[in-house]
Amino acid sequence: MNYHLSIIDVLKAWFFPLNTMSILVTIIIILATINAGKKAYGDRGTPMFPKSIIIFLIFLAVPVLLVGSELGSGWQLKGDELLLKAPPSNASIDLKSTRMAWVSGSDSSQWAPESRTRGIGIAGLATGSFILKNGKNAVLFSYMSGNDIVVLKYQDKYYEITYPGVQELYKELKSLGVKEGMA
Repeated sequence: MNYHLSIIDVLKAWFFPLNTMSILVTIIIILATINAGKKAYGDRGTPMFPKSIIIFLIFLAVPVLLVGSELGSGWQLKGDELLLKAPPSNASIDLKSTRMAWVSGSDSSQWAPESRTRGIGIAGLATGSFILKNGKNAVLFSYMSGNDIVVLKYQDKYYEITYPGVQELYKELKSLGVKEGMA
């Protein structure tokens, strides 16, 4: 059982849920492309459209490269081990000595990330090391997050996983014998 992000997932996370910053950066890229096309090719009598498309693709490559490191982020169950890829904070979690909790609804607000210490945080994707609202440090993989979170505690470190379908991961971890409760 596994869940990994594709390029489409990462690009979707840039725009959804709708975020003012993502829209603003996209508009700036488009306007910069139009402006660069006018300045570079307007005086020479060359067609602006084809070269503007090339410049647009170059400007578009910047955010794609910035979030490109997130390709393949996610998790994978391998026997009694959970491999968590949340760049730059990847982890290997031994499920036999791990405790977990299902956090949902209003309880999820205290487990929400408050500030990022290392990693990436865009509209629909957050990976890396975060300080949570409850003051705990955690490695986070959050894609198109909702209110349902699987919280794992392994060797006094916290790990959070949330994505569409996280309930299936929780059920699988439970069936593998991962103990419930954070105590």
